Amino acid sequence: MHRKNGSKETSKLKKTILIMIALIALVAILSLLQYAVHYYSNPAEKDIDITTTGCLLFKDDKRQQKNVLVEIKGKTLHYIFHNEEDAVQGDIYVNGFSIFGNGRSRDENNFGFYTRFLENSGYAAAETPGDNNLCKIITVSKNLNTAVCVVDGDAAITGEIDSSPIEALLVIPADNLDNAESLVKEAVSNSQQFKSWLMDNNWITGLE
Repeated sequence: MHRKNGSKETSKLKKTILIMIALIALVAILSLLQYAVHYYSNPAEKDIDITTTGCLLFKDDKRQQKNVLVEIKGKTLHYIFHNEEDAVQGDIYVNGFSIFGNGRSRDENNFGFYTRFLENSGYAAAETPGDNNLCKIITVSKNLNTAVCVVDGDAAITGEIDSSPIEALLVIPADNLDNAESLVKEAVSNSQQFKSWLMDNNWITGLE
């Protein structure tokens, strides 16, 4: 009699364990499906907040350079299933002033720039037209830790109040001429859009 009861209890325990395993497996599958559905349409985002030194190379004299304090605030957008191109978006501040912002002052609500990496390119470029933008075109790396921009170097950028605005390349990160020119050449070789813009605007000479 005891053996029969023990056998029944063992059988019930096994069924209970199997039911629990099945429920856990079902929850895991549903969680994975929810994860897959979400990330099929939405990118995995990573916030970027970098403070570093940037280098300005001036168009009228490309051997002249000036170091500036730079902040990059933005995010990388990675599509796990590769159904869309990865992208980056953000804003860049030089000496506390946004090079994309309306009024050129710090504003956490600035949209800044947004650009996609086509065909798995390591760099992406975006033109930024508009009278309120100091930046004319930007090219950035996928992890958002390298950027080269063409900017109007006004007093907010250069810190020289009496100077007239002059077009310059803002290279990030760089603290000397050699580093800056090396990153510009890398950007030019990896972004055809950026290279074409520089050629069309008489920048490319001396940077190839």
